[in-house]
Amino acid sequence: MPRPIRLHQEIEIQYIKSGTGAYAIGRRIYAFRRYNVFVIQPNVPHRFLPDPQVNIEKVYVYFQPDILGKKWLTPVISGLPVTLTLAERDATLVEMSFRNIRNELENKGIHWQSMVTGELARLLILLQRAKHRKEPVAIPDPRISGVLDYLDANFCRAILVGNLARTFAMSPSHLAHRFKRQTNMGIRQYLLHRRIAEAKTILEGALDIKLTALAARVGFRRFNLFNHAFRRLTGMAPSDWRRISHLQSRK
Repeated sequence: MPRPIRLHQEIEIQYIKSGTGAYAIGRRIYAFRRYNVFVIQPNVPHRFLPDPQVNIEKVYVYFQPDILGKKWLTPVISGLPVTLTLAERDATLVEMSFRNIRNELENKGIHWQSMVTGELARLLILLQRAKHRKEPVAIPDPRISGVLDYLDANFCRAILVGNLARTFAMSPSHLAHRFKRQTNMGIRQYLLHRRIAEAKTILEGALDIKLTALAARVGFRRFNLFNHAFRRLTGMAPSDWRRISHLQSRK
């Protein structure tokens, strides 16, 4: 059944956590994948066009522009592009903002309205910063899409670039070049980000898992390497990430 065309007076921000498809916004159609953000301005017709064969996970927020009450944010809002592709660290920060907004709206603690507007302002500034990074968006490479699927299915195992190249019938240097061109990061860097992304998800749902066991589960041979990588990519220790996630979930 086709999705309806939507039109409303609020600003809408959509963040794609996983999945592929397209968005019809105004007179254009935009393809999307993981870590894409869409900013839909008021009174712009739009329609969600997901891939029916793929599970889509996304979060979104609507708000009136004047709810923030800060004139200096007006150019920040109007200056945002329709779509952005986030780097891993930006995606982590954006996810945390959405989670904080959701928790405040659900629990309505003291001064929750101020907390929501403050988090909305933070989200908009994060997106503005991501916009100015101007990271190139590569034309999809079918061979590298297969490599990405393989890495997503096997990231917790020991993966050598040489073996990976043989699996996909490429030389290591050619594979590295095409992978970097497609993803804007090296293979080892991608694996590191993928493992930490998985660790974050597990920590949000498992209160009793030992961090040493978690490190091994997502592909790290030594805990100190896992701990260092987690801190570098998220800005906090794994134990702090788990504590904050569970405190928010209990509110």
